[in-house]
Amino acid sequence: MKYQKPKQSTIIDEPRKLVIPDESGRGNHIVMVINWNDKIKDCEYLKLVMPDRSECIVHKEKFRSILFLIANQEQREKMGRMRITTVRTIKQNYEFQANKDFNIRAGEKFTVPIEIQVPVAIQDEFLDPNVGREGFKRM
Repeated sequence: MKYQKPKQSTIIDEPRKLVIPDESGRGNHIVMVINWNDKIKDCEYLKLVMPDRSECIVHKEKFRSILFLIANQEQREKMGRMRITTVRTIKQNYEFQANKDFNIRAGEKFTVPIEIQVPVAIQDEFLDPNVGREGFKRM
């Protein structure tokens, strides 16, 4: 049995970009880029490219805090819970010996590789609505 260290990562691990459309209809779309170089991993930072091509880099916790701050109670409950499951992958080869019922010669052996993912830890986290509030000032 081969043990592999549990890996925690985001779903997206390669560079991606998302165009956030300008709802005013003026075409001032914002482009959000994640994992744009080798130093940025696991979507730790978001790069926002403004219509004038200027860039703003934001930590994902700040971005999540903004979303949490402007959400209503129902939306907060939906986005506030995060379940992190750590799994252990077990790879093992099983060897079988054929008998007369198989469509191969009796006594012939064959190996079947099996990979099983076993949850070793499930952790529920709730976002703190007060995180990031210090950066916002009333206008």
